[in-house]
Amino acid sequence: MKGIVIAGGKGTRFSNPTNKSLLLYDGKPLIFYNIEMLISHCNDVTVVTGYGSEQTVAEVSKSFPQVNFLHSDNGVVNAFKDAIEFVDDCVITCFGDELAINNNIESMIDYYNHLDRALFNAGPLLGVIGAYTNAPEERIKKCFSLQFGTDGGIRKIVEKPTKIINSWHGTGYGIFKKEIVKYINKQTNIPSVYQTAINNMERIYAYSLDGQFYNINYQEDYNDLVIPHE
Repeated sequence: MKGIVIAGGKGTRFSNPTNKSLLLYDGKPLIFYNIEMLISHCNDVTVVTGYGSEQTVAEVSKSFPQVNFLHSDNGVVNAFKDAIEFVDDCVITCFGDELAINNNIESMIDYYNHLDRALFNAGPLLGVIGAYTNAPEERIKKCFSLQFGTDGGIRKIVEKPTKIINSWHGTGYGIFKKEIVKYINKQTNIPSVYQTAINNMERIYAYSLDGQFYNINYQEDYNDLVIPHE
């Protein structure tokens, strides 16, 4: 497997443009947690940089000299495409400004491999999205919601929904075959890429991750992560 961290966002929802992947949590940049996770499961890890790329490369290289870098100034979706085009088979994805604490990524990989074998005769599996259930509505509205078909596969994805259908939301953590690039056209976000694939009868499932999840969109999200709550 190849691992990809998308870390090119400009953080425009903060009061000043912010390289969110280098924000600190417990003394380490956020991106370090995801790189460490990928290195333990992948034989090749690439960080896709955009805004603040020189700073990202400098900080990551000091601690992870084995990591590769790919620069993209054309938005998250194109960065996703640029990185996956170099994949031979499948890829584990994540974002530099997301953090899943005490997650069970190993179990998600096992689930992906099991589904890939189980569904082989019925139709190939395209991917698995790491997700959380029983999430509060305010978090779902900042992520993307998931709706399921009768076979358990994802049927509808809504980016930053205003109407909450259930308690599931997806994350940037996922495992996909490289064929996902076929569905990257003019979409403006990654969930719309997944939905395009689903509309073309591709099989994408969700796996419920453990632990706590933080998606750093705004300063308040970062505060929730780093400021202890009583």
